[in-house]
Amino acid sequence: MSIRNVSESTLTSTGRYNDMAAGDVSWGAATGGTEVTSGGYKYHTFTASGTLTVSTTGKFEYLVIAGGGGGGSSTNCGGGAGGVVSGFKVFDATGGQTVTIGGGGGGGFNSNGAGNDQGHAGYFSKFGSDIFAIGGGGGGGNGDSGRGTNNGGSGGGANGKAIPNQGNIGGSTAGGGAGAAGSGSTGGDGTADFSAWAIATSTGVNDGSGTYYYAGGGAGTGGTGGKGGGGNSNTAGTPNTGGGGAGDNSSGGSGIVIVRYQV
Repeated sequence: MSIRNVSESTLTSTGRYNDMAAGDVSWGAATGGTEVTSGGYKYHTFTASGTLTVSTTGKFEYLVIAGGGGGGSSTNCGGGAGGVVSGFKVFDATGGQTVTIGGGGGGGFNSNGAGNDQGHAGYFSKFGSDIFAIGGGGGGGNGDSGRGTNNGGSGGGANGKAIPNQGNIGGSTAGGGAGAAGSGSTGGDGTADFSAWAIATSTGVNDGSGTYYYAGGGAGTGGTGGKGGGGNSNTAGTPNTGGGGAGDNSSGGSGIVIVRYQV
């Protein structure tokens, strides 16, 4: 199957592609995932791995979010949110495109069960052959710094501070929230850029005002998770948001892939 990216090939520090305009390329059409039409777009939502089958060639818009990192132990540091990648893709032929949903990273337990290890990094999500979002970093364990991941996964919390690493600390244009640092700390907020997508597909997490977020950082023990599925004290990241797990060995939330086009 011939494919063409309408974007640059390198990720930015927020984990996004630098998109170029798709120009006058016509919108395509497809089947697969959970399908819903809203606001002039048809959405295909994948909360588990599957296949998007292109039935009409053209351009598609995508949102790919990786799994969040797990919370660390002993230091109570939260896990970082999964990376967020968005852009346009042009398919020049019909056929199937594989969608992979990344799982959340596990909480920090060492081999003898004492539980003072770093949380585990989240797993990547993928759309087609070349669109990746990288999992969030695990929260710091006893005596170590948070473990961020490259190109899009926000860093886990580390003794005394949050480590954005290749990710960021959240905000309206961020790839995902950084994990909290220590007990009582709050995870970084995720992104609200795709609130309309979340409302249309019944995904994401409402902040209480009607705005929906993805990819919030995990809380420290006793703290509050970042907007977008970051785990609160003693809870895992929300599934299918890429939220980081709380800093008490809680797991990160799984990722999600959404593809849409105008109809």
